[in-house]
Amino acid sequence: MPICEDCGVRFNKDEAEEYFEINTHLLCYDNLNKCLCGECAVNAINMNLEDTYFEVCEKCGKKFDLIEEESNSSSHFPWYNGTDLRDYWISQILCANCAIEENNF
Repeated sequence: MPICEDCGVRFNKDEAEEYFEINTHLLCYDNLNKCLCGECAVNAINMNLEDTYFEVCEKCGKKFDLIEEESNSSSHFPWYNGTDLRDYWISQILCANCAIEENNF
């Protein structure tokens, strides 16, 4: 059994993966940069901790840090309406630049 890098507790990976994917929006447990139990992984995403989670843009192929890209994309919105980068992942996962380009921001 793996040991969580944040809390030091041994955990069942399958249970952590299930917990993470139920409690996050469109995210895949296998894309975590650290070995985290489900609760610590969800907390890291909810606390917007950089270097925790990555994705790969399905349009341009760029591997990106989710939290950093969400910050980059929010600076291009002319208003803040509670949306984040993941809200624009309708048919594919996009980095900030591709989401901005696709949505003409």
